[in-house]
Amino acid sequence: MIEFVIIIIVLGLLVVAVSPKFIDIKSDSENASLLKVKAAIENAMMMVHAKSSIKGNQQLRRMPGVNVEINGVILDIKHGYPLADYSGSNGSWDVLIDLDEEFKSVIIGGHFIVYRGENTPTTLNEKCTVDYRQAGDIATPPRIVLTAC
Repeated sequence: MIEFVIIIIVLGLLVVAVSPKFIDIKSDSENASLLKVKAAIENAMMMVHAKSSIKGNQQLRRMPGVNVEINGVILDIKHGYPLADYSGSNGSWDVLIDLDEEFKSVIIGGHFIVYRGENTPTTLNEKCTVDYRQAGDIATPPRIVLTAC
């Protein structure tokens, strides 16, 4: 009987020692999914910039006629990069990236935000988001900011 009690105590100590490593698995998997979204946005950004460089309009600011064609769709650009706030007929991030159904997107303050879940972000830098920040000028390329869960 004493051996049984000692085994139970040892197993309990092992559970207490090991469990913190497994408690945060959910946020790790969510962050890994967001990293994939960030990589997709980076790839799209580089593809648009390469096409813009070939066309010779990578140094132009946003104005009519400054665009590239991706998958048969004309996308307006700024300094050779995708716009963050596509709306109407000037393009769409849907053409550039293919998000899983679990992800949604929203434009906040001119930033393209991808998030996961039911709670739509209302401000920048909310948890569990990927934020595409448009190029400010030729010397300032776009930034992609991942805010972890």
